Amino acid sequence: MEELKRYYKGKAKKPNLYSYDDDGNLIELNKDGATIKTIPLPTYRKPTYEEIDISEKKRMENIAVANREFEDARKELRSVNVTDSEIIRLNRKVTELDIKLQSIRFPIKEIYVEKGLSIRDVDFNQMGEQRKFPYSFYFLYKQLVYYFILFSTIRQ
Repeated sequence: MEELKRYYKGKAKKPNLYSYDDDGNLIELNKDGATIKTIPLPTYRKPTYEEIDISEKKRMENIAVANREFEDARKELRSVNVTDSEIIRLNRKVTELDIKLQSIRFPIKEIYVEKGLSIRDVDFNQMGEQRKFPYSFYFLYKQLVYYFILFSTIRQ
């Protein structure tokens, strides 16, 4: 990861010394144009059925654990008759565990629309280009962060 950060920082400063080869790998060039270093990018593939089954089993286990935690917290809330602050604390815990359970069961998928992206934000070979694309870009985002963590960062 550090290697990629260094590459893109260098490409932003001196775009003629950093480029791509025919396979799409990142290459670092010297002043004569000879390749100094090649950073191979990983090839991505579709997950196999076995990998999908494993991830689905892990998801079901996470749902079972989250469901157990939620039910235990609910039982604790119903059985405790103490001060108001203790009830508020337990109610907050039940709410957070319910949000966690729902986000594990149903991960949110959203599509973000980015309008007005400049060409240099997308095409790293044209870092000096300041014009913007006339059309929108659509990015798929799958939320894996629990809502209560998201809300706590928004409130701060």
